[in-house]
Amino acid sequence: MELSKKLEIFIRTYNRCELMKTTLQSVLNQSSKNIKVTVFDNASTDGTGDYVRSLMQEHGNLFYFRTQENIIFEKRLDIVLPLISAEYVIFFHDDDIMHPQYAECVIKALEDHPEAELVTSWMWPFRKEEEVVFDDYSTCSYRLYREKLDFVSYVYASWILYWDKNVFFPGVVYKRDNLIGLQSRFDVMGKIADKPFVLDSVKTGNVIQLEGYFLKYRMHGGQDSATSANGPFPEQIIAHNKFFYDMLRQDRQALFNFNLVASEWLRRLYEMGGCGRFISWSRFSARAFREGAVSRYGMLSGIKPLSFVMDKLNARKREKIRFFYESGSVRLPREERDLVSIIIPVYNCGPYLAQCLDSVLAQSYRNLEIILVDDGSTDSSYEICRSYSEKDSRIKLLHKENGGQSSARNLGLDKCTGDYIMFIDSDDFVSPLMVEKLYGRITKDGSDLAMCNASYRYEDGRTRPVWSGWKSAAIWSEKDFWDENVNLVNVATMFPWNKIYPRKIFDGLRFAEGRVQEDELILDKVIRQCKRISVIPDSLYFYRQRSSGTMGGLHRRISFGYVEACLSRFYYFMEKGYEDFLFPAIYLAYRGLEGEHKKLRPLGRLSGDKANGRLYASHREEFNAAIDRYLACDPRPPRGIAVKLRLLKKSFLLYRLYCAVRPPLAALYHCLQHH
Repeated sequence: MELSKKLEIFIRTYNRCELMKTTLQSVLNQSSKNIKVTVFDNASTDGTGDYVRSLMQEHGNLFYFRTQENIIFEKRLDIVLPLISAEYVIFFHDDDIMHPQYAECVIKALEDHPEAELVTSWMWPFRKEEEVVFDDYSTCSYRLYREKLDFVSYVYASWILYWDKNVFFPGVVYKRDNLIGLQSRFDVMGKIADKPFVLDSVKTGNVIQLEGYFLKYRMHGGQDSATSANGPFPEQIIAHNKFFYDMLRQDRQALFNFNLVASEWLRRLYEMGGCGRFISWSRFSARAFREGAVSRYGMLSGIKPLSFVMDKLNARKREKIRFFYESGSVRLPREERDLVSIIIPVYNCGPYLAQCLDSVLAQSYRNLEIILVDDGSTDSSYEICRSYSEKDSRIKLLHKENGGQSSARNLGLDKCTGDYIMFIDSDDFVSPLMVEKLYGRITKDGSDLAMCNASYRYEDGRTRPVWSGWKSAAIWSEKDFWDENVNLVNVATMFPWNKIYPRKIFDGLRFAEGRVQEDELILDKVIRQCKRISVIPDSLYFYRQRSSGTMGGLHRRISFGYVEACLSRFYYFMEKGYEDFLFPAIYLAYRGLEGEHKKLRPLGRLSGDKANGRLYASHREEFNAAIDRYLACDPRPPRGIAVKLRLLKKSFLLYRLYCAVRPPLAALYHCLQHH
């Protein structure tokens, strides 16, 4: 393999073999396959060397170098530079993650601007338990800072103004020749030293900043406390700020930008380093002024009686902050990926429909087929759908007579052509990363279904996670799914809309029409086909709570779909031998019957609704038959559960009384035994 002479990637590591495995895989999976990758092992004592060497036979572009003693990387570039053969180099940390298109995007930007001395991109933090998913870029915009001073001004102000678009040391692309003779100004790296090191590598300017999140920066336990224990110390912070002030005071706009954020800069570093142990904030800011690290204007912000007023004044003035740069973009070839069909049944949801459709069109995953099924709307919903379909060719608009949400979904299933299928309700909306993350998870895991968490969205604008039990990504078997969900009513698992399905799973399977809450019935059948189910803890779907929705208020159409699903589930568990799940299924069926009975009583008085009453009686007979089957099964249910089953069959009221009285009586019995 002929390696690129334009760019190479340098990963420095020390005793982080497990974390580095993910990092190294993200680097080796770059879309540009001819990039030289060097692992610089800073005298690790774990299995780093063995792991890297095991990959070198498979990857001809991977190289390994180990030092005999631990060194400060930025102070010993004389050891590093002879190992670098390309014109530009990326220094990368051993615990961060790189976008698969990063190297390709950098190379294309450098081809457009061969005079560039530095390339940076945005970085997004993540924690160990979080799922890492990147956007897929077909076009990447960038800024070109022609003058070094313009870039320095942005670097200084961005930490306060745009913390998520800041410049960090890992992932920066350096021109190799500019690193010759360069050393870090500080012994403490991180926020206190990475920026001066980056800026010292720029001689005149021509800095490219990619406007995309190409890097993920890992946050893990102990990071903040370690920073505080090892500095930065007061003298280092002052020297750091003086570095910027000496440069930025040369230009009027740059000095204006500096003054508006300098005090907050100093305060954050002061708190981050725990400098209150050594010197008070007032004395520290005064010392910074005396040593030429801040202007008189910045010093005033550090005086306690004036700090509040100055902060308010600075906040108002920040709209006048200006940065000078040229804009450009690079085009990247997109990998042809599977078509995802999104089916949206629409009925009289005009006030919410635009937000729903905007959120779907904003998806980072672009290969979509969006099927809007208007179910005979009588408001402006159809006109809104038509206007959107005229703007985007991915939208297919279908119209039918009103037949309910299930019939609309079924029509969408009949007409869709995608490899994967998703459902979204027309009064809800989704995160722009929802399809990307779910598709990435189901294809990566080889799963039969992938689901994410959701959040309730209330009419006053508040949001609340639907389920807080999912702390990290997971892969469940079909039995694991029931083990997690059989004892509770979890909205995140019982509805079809926060999931992605392979198309084949709906072969011969359709929603039951003419029902409310029909989702339970079809999802049970879907889950029974699944051997692997992927779970993402992120809330990517926003489930709107409104009184006029399908599930809101008191409905004249009583929902027995939930009860039927629970009873069907019970017989399925008996067939599979899932003994631990039998009583929870019966209990949830009881809860469903009890809830529907409460709705029937006022409806019966209002309208004499006898049809639903007969349906309720039929379901009650089926419920009692399920209890008889449970009591007769082998092995027999435990004595305590058998008592509950007989009471449920006899009377719901007796069961509730038993559940209320038994705990205090049991506690009293134990107390008497001890005495």
